[in-house]
Amino acid sequence: MQRFRAGGAVVCWGSNSSGQLGDGTTTNRAQPVAVPGLVVGVAYLWAWIGIPGGLYGTIWILALAFIARFMPDTVKALSTSFLQIHRELEEAAWVCGKGMLGTIRTIVLPLARPGVIASMTLLFVLAIRELGSSLFLYTSNTMVMSVLLLDYYEGGNLGKTAAFSVVQTVLLGVLIGGANWLSRGAAQGSVARAG
Repeated sequence: MQRFRAGGAVVCWGSNSSGQLGDGTTTNRAQPVAVPGLVVGVAYLWAWIGIPGGLYGTIWILALAFIARFMPDTVKALSTSFLQIHRELEEAAWVCGKGMLGTIRTIVLPLARPGVIASMTLLFVLAIRELGSSLFLYTSNTMVMSVLLLDYYEGGNLGKTAAFSVVQTVLLGVLIGGANWLSRGAAQGSVARAG
């Protein structure tokens, strides 16, 4: 495996277990998953705290940190959803007279909808319980659920902590149930239209 640094990104290439040359993009794409949330939080705090006009202390810095933290997980889930759609389906739609947008609307989106719903649900579940990057970026006006739960626990409010945990669990259960229902309906609708 050989590496070189180009423009701040590490580029790898070498041979995989079958002896074929590979570019190492799977390994490089998954590297941000290995970065702890605390490191992401400190990095965003350090990068944005000194900028005039201030992004620090707003909900937008939390959103940016969550996007940076969970984008690899979401892209991995979405890529498997889109990879299962064979190119020949798109080409068949083009042969039948559909344009690019028509092909996306009638072929790609219905087939990818369960995977998109699942990956967005995964992103929400990961973000709602993320504590590491939130600890350095929240203020009293932008407190997220995990930080509030920790605040209740450290304050000795065990009743509030338990009640808030139950609310968070019910919220996640309803979200996952709704996503499962939407995904199942989308998959059955796609099969019914195709058959």
